[in-house]
Amino acid sequence: MSSRKKTERSNICECLVLIQVADDVSAEEAEETVGRLWSAQYRAPGTLCAFGGAHLANTPGSTATSSNYTHAVRFRFGSQAAADSFLSNAAVQTCLTKDLASKLQSRKLVLFEGPVASDLEAIFCRGSEWDSGAEHIFIFKATPQATSREVDEHLKQLAALAESSLAGALQTTHGKISSSSYEDSGGTHAMLTRFETQKQLQAFLRLPPCAALLSAVNNLPVSALVSFAYNIAPTNNSRSTSPQSNLL
Repeated sequence: MSSRKKTERSNICECLVLIQVADDVSAEEAEETVGRLWSAQYRAPGTLCAFGGAHLANTPGSTATSSNYTHAVRFRFGSQAAADSFLSNAAVQTCLTKDLASKLQSRKLVLFEGPVASDLEAIFCRGSEWDSGAEHIFIFKATPQATSREVDEHLKQLAALAESSLAGALQTTHGKISSSSYEDSGGTHAMLTRFETQKQLQAFLRLPPCAALLSAVNNLPVSALVSFAYNIAPTNNSRSTSPQSNLL
């Protein structure tokens, strides 16, 4: 468990877009595509910060459902209403569909609300430690016998483990999915974790509680439908991290 002092918490809304670029798209075009998606934050108000990058292959527990996705972009909002307003904006819709249609083979969207520490650096992901690193998303399916309280407690314990000295995560957010392309697969909850280094990410995913989730141990409140990690490239920015520095 984390040794950090308890602090007041504020709810935010995470919006993760998983994409699979088309087979005929070059590496340079793929980077440009992710950059265009990341820059959607400037087409409508409401985004607190945004990060994006390429899938980290060969991470422990990478699941079959996520193996086809090549990149991810994560937007953070102050509320579900702010996220909904952003996603329904005509300019953002054009970016997500028409502008990128020829470059993408598929995409999935995940939205969930979760608590973070109630200070500006935590909410806006400010500071040099946020300039690069890796992010990881778990999509969970609650088991039929689990109560809501059991699921919530299990995710709190997993988040505390990620932020403990065993893995050293910068921040973890988790909560019930409000909208997701994974709902048809039974996805009910999500957890997003940010690490300063890929080494910390690897250490977290190798911990026994993560291994149990990924191997679908029957007596747990949740099972992992998706385990997906992506790289956050370093950049000298003042607001959020772009996968393409020339888009800043």
